[in-house]
Amino acid sequence: MSEELGKYIIALDIGTTTLRCQIIDKNEQCIGSNFTKTPLIYPDQCAVEIEPDELLVSITQCIKEAIKDANVSKHQLESLAISTHRGTFITWSKSTGEYFHNFITWKDIRAEAQAKELNNSWKMMILRAGCYLLYLMSNIAKFGIASNFKFTSGHVIPRLMWLARTNKKLQQALKENNVIFATLDTWLVYKLTGTDKYVTDMSNASATGMYDPFSHCWSFLLNYFNSPNIHLPSVLSNDDEFGMTVDTFFGVSIKIDAVMSDQSAAMYGLRSFNEGDLKLTLGTGGFLNLNLGKQIRMTAPEVYPLVGWDQLSNQQCPKHAIYLAEIGCSEVGSLIESMLTRGIISSLSELDVISPDGRNGLECSLVSPTVGVEFRGFLISYWIK
Repeated sequence: MSEELGKYIIALDIGTTTLRCQIIDKNEQCIGSNFTKTPLIYPDQCAVEIEPDELLVSITQCIKEAIKDANVSKHQLESLAISTHRGTFITWSKSTGEYFHNFITWKDIRAEAQAKELNNSWKMMILRAGCYLLYLMSNIAKFGIASNFKFTSGHVIPRLMWLARTNKKLQQALKENNVIFATLDTWLVYKLTGTDKYVTDMSNASATGMYDPFSHCWSFLLNYFNSPNIHLPSVLSNDDEFGMTVDTFFGVSIKIDAVMSDQSAAMYGLRSFNEGDLKLTLGTGGFLNLNLGKQIRMTAPEVYPLVGWDQLSNQQCPKHAIYLAEIGCSEVGSLIESMLTRGIISSLSELDVISPDGRNGLECSLVSPTVGVEFRGFLISYWIK
C-alpha cells in the first residue's frame, strides 16, 4: 500500500444500468475499480424505477470495493467526482423525509400521454405562437427555440404532473407545500453530505426541461402549466462547493469536488472543447452532442439546447457556460444486446466500423457513458485547476 497521502480521486459514474467507480491517480491512471449493476425495478411494462435506499447501498459498496481494489488508505482520497444519468428524479416530504415514490427514471414512459396532452394544450400553443412572433420581430434565438419546443416523457414536468394525479400522498403534500424535488445527483449529494447540501449542477438541471439555459435559473414552466409548488435545489457550477461526505459512509470525510451529467462528462473527457465538435455516446441510450460554444443558437427543430458545462475559471479567463445541442435514442443498449444474441455481430468491436453500403466504412467514436477515458479528462482538469 502506498503511503503518499492525498493523491487519489474517486471517480463515480451512476449509469442507467451500471454503476462504475475508479480510483485515479495524478498521472490519470486508474489504479482500482469496481463495476456493478444499477438496481432497476420494472413495476409494469412502461415503468422503470430505482428504489433509493437500495441504490445508496449499491453506490457506497461500489466505492468501497474500488478503494479496496486500489489498495490505498481512505486517508489518501483527496476528492470525489460524480457523473450521473439525467432526468431521473425523486420527491420526498420536507417535514418527515419520507419518499413519496421510487426514482422515476428517464426511461419510464408512463407519462407519454401527459406529454402529448401538454403539447396539444392551448397554453402550449399560445406559448409557441407568441415566441414565434417574438422571434420574427427580434431574431433572438431564445424565442425561436421556444417556438419549436415540445415535451417528451423524458422531461421531468410530464412525469411530475402524472405523479401529481396518481400518487395520493404526493397530492396531499403538494397542497401543503411539503415536497422536495431532486434529480439523482441532488439526492446523492444530499445523502452523502448528511442533508447539508441541497444542490444540483447546470448540466443536470438543464436536462430536466425545467431550467432556463438562457437566464440560468429555474423556468417559469412549472407555474405556467399549473404544476404544484415544489422545492427546487440551488444550481451550482460544475466545480462549485458540493460539500463534504459525512465520515459514516467511508470512515473519513471526503470533499465532493465536481458534479456533471453523464453526456456532458463524456463530451468533456473526450476533449470536445471546440465549437462544432461532435460526440456520439452509446450506452443504455445513444446520444449525439454538438458543441455550440458560448452562444445558444438555432439548430434543428425540437432540439433544445443544454448547458454542457461551465468553462473552468482562472485569473485570465472568467467562467462562462458552454452549450450543447443533443439528439438522443433511448434503446441502444438493448438493441446491441439483441444483435449479439441473434448473431448479427459476434463482438462489440465489430461496431467500430459501420459500412452501410459494404464498401465505404463510416468510422464512429463509440464509447459508453462510464468514468473511463471520457471522464478522466474532466476529473484531471478539476484536480489541476
